[in-house]
Amino acid sequence: MNMSVKTFSISMGERAYRQARAEADRAGLSMSAWMTRAAREKIQRDAASAIAEADRLTGHDWAEWTEANAGDFPPSAGKGAA
Repeated sequence: MNMSVKTFSISMGERAYRQARAEADRAGLSMSAWMTRAAREKIQRDAASAIAEADRLTGHDWAEWTEANAGDFPPSAGKGAA
C-alpha cells in the first residue's frame, strides 16, 4: 500500500509518552501507527458527539429516523458516496 505521509515532531510529557508507548506495544503497532489511529478515532468521536448534540438540540433522533424510513430507499442507496 502506497500512501502519502507527513512527518512532524511532537513533544509530550514523560507520563503521556510512557502511556502511549505501552498502548502502542499492547496493540502491536509502531508509535506512529498507534498515534495515527488514536487521532483518527478522536476525530470520529468528536464528530459523533457533535451530531448527538445537534440531535438533542433539535429533538431529532437520526438513527431512529433511518431505521423507520429504511424501506424508502433502494438497497444501493448511499453506495459509492464516500
